[in-house]
Amino acid sequence: MEYQIIDDFLDQEFFNKIKINLINKNFPWIYKSSCSYEGGKDGSCFTHCFYNNNESKSSFNKELAPLYKKLKARSLKQSRANLILKDPEHPQGDFHCDYDFKENLFTAILHVTNNNGYTLLGTRSLKKVECKENRMIIFPVDYLHASGRQTDDSQRIVLNVNFYV
Repeated sequence: MEYQIIDDFLDQEFFNKIKINLINKNFPWIYKSSCSYEGGKDGSCFTHCFYNNNESKSSFNKELAPLYKKLKARSLKQSRANLILKDPEHPQGDFHCDYDFKENLFTAILHVTNNNGYTLLGTRSLKKVECKENRMIIFPVDYLHASGRQTDDSQRIVLNVNFYV
């Protein structure tokens, strides 16, 4: 599989529940100096880790169980949300892959907010996937991708899940 793009991935009621939590002004975000990877030059963002290193890191993780089930995830590697701020000095993120091994590991990116940001997939022939609420992108974990920052809204929120099938 190269990649899949699925609109209206989640049931609307469940999707709205996720979105309401993530846009809540009291949701706990942590600052990162680079969005893509440690030491990247693609500008800062905020993140919230739900699951990492074989353990839940957030009480909200259990609320995402229907998402993991819909992905048919056998188990998780990592699950997090990213809040990307408008930043004209860093219009596009660094190309990266989430992990450099395959082992039936996939990346899923769920767009939580509508805006003119995007995700770029691939290297030779780039596929630009626009941000649209409840749009899911699924691809092998070693597939190169980059985010494009939005210019119309102050924030862009995505959910990023690395999972085994």
